[in-house]
Amino acid sequence: MLSRVQEYGTKHVIPTIKNRLRRLDFSQKSDAFGRVKVTLIAAGILLLAGSCAWAQVQRADNASRTAATVQRVDAATATANEGLSFDSHSEVDTDLGEQLPVSMVRGGLGAYVVADTGLFYTSNPTLANGGGRGDMYFLARGGAGVHPNLVDGLYLDAHVTQEVFQYAQFSSLNFTRFNAGGGLDYVFQDLGQLTVSVRYEYERYLDGNNLDEFYVNNAVNVLVTKQFLISDTQSIQVGWQGSWSVYAQPTSATRNSYDFWVGWRWRIIEPLELQTYYVVTLFHYPDDDNRVDLTQNVGGSLNYYLTKWAKISASANFGGNASTESFYNYTVVNLGGTLGLDIRF
Repeated sequence: MLSRVQEYGTKHVIPTIKNRLRRLDFSQKSDAFGRVKVTLIAAGILLLAGSCAWAQVQRADNASRTAATVQRVDAATATANEGLSFDSHSEVDTDLGEQLPVSMVRGGLGAYVVADTGLFYTSNPTLANGGGRGDMYFLARGGAGVHPNLVDGLYLDAHVTQEVFQYAQFSSLNFTRFNAGGGLDYVFQDLGQLTVSVRYEYERYLDGNNLDEFYVNNAVNVLVTKQFLISDTQSIQVGWQGSWSVYAQPTSATRNSYDFWVGWRWRIIEPLELQTYYVVTLFHYPDDDNRVDLTQNVGGSLNYYLTKWAKISASANFGGNASTESFYNYTVVNLGGTLGLDIRF
């Protein structure tokens, strides 16, 4: 079976070499040998350039998928605490308070600061077809934003986030991600707080070792979410998001994605809760022979709230990808723990 680099060369580099060879005029025998030498050298350069280009595209795709998995899990488990309660209200329960989702914050700028740090094990850090070798990685993330209420039901959003991914063995995979974005949210109160959001998102990925830029993406996102209260201690959230890339560099990494998820939350005892989720994502790569991938993620986390703004979590996740090009099929298992802060003003 051809490797992915060989496949890239077969599709993009070999045809170029063949075209160059066809142009040789072997009737001019005195020049034929020299021209063949030049062509072979050019072929080598083209193969090397093709391999480098393919490697950059693959790295961009793998890094963005790794970061996006964290974001999708956050979205699937971001059910609101409003309406959830405990059978008995202790001092700890009072400290947790009523934690409204950002979309329900009233007055002021709705400013917030978030931070996470954690250690994870991944069974397939390169998202390789064969599974690869597992590795540990460290994640640190910090962000801030504002979410003021403009008029009834309409909110403005502006935010920035910085993330760092550091691997224990595969240090060549280290990367940082910067994100800045903004948009509008509308909460339909008559529809049980159905929320529709439109965002413009800018992402920039840098090599974690030398800080060289290897991927930039600009996208328009549309998001629809709805929460359903099952009981005083349980709720379900469903959501859909479409993301359309308007400009990416390298362009071969351009992709559009469509997510659907369902999340379940159960407050077991006073500061302890269980969250589970299922996320299915359809990826479309218009600049890669219209390749289509279907990715599924299922998992959960056990969270312990230290205060209303701090929690520790233990999580597990299983993901699988099926592609129209079988080279991109993979499975991955992620296990880890985090300390998270979420401060609202």
